[in-house]
Amino acid sequence: MVLRNTFGKDERLKREQNIETLFRSGKAFSVFPLRLIWQVVPRGEDKFPARTGFSAPKKKFRKAVSRNRLKRLMREAWRLQKAALYAVIPADAQLHLFII
Repeated sequence: MVLRNTFGKDERLKREQNIETLFRSGKAFSVFPLRLIWQVVPRGEDKFPARTGFSAPKKKFRKAVSRNRLKRLMREAWRLQKAALYAVIPADAQLHLFII
């Protein structure tokens, strides 16, 4: 698989069941100002090694414009830097990651 610098629909963590499982039983760590919640799951038939979601808290960023800009910047940073993480994920595992 040729790795392209894109962040398509198939790479996003969208399914509510996956997000709930991630928040219930995933591991977390913080690197100011970000909080990352992650979990390794079996890959199955999915071709991407990681699925990622992004969020910005309304309590800290009151204006929607600020929240949307912050999420847009995080997605762009992820899009450009994901290749380094993809290289170390085993072929039979998938990483679910949520960045807040």
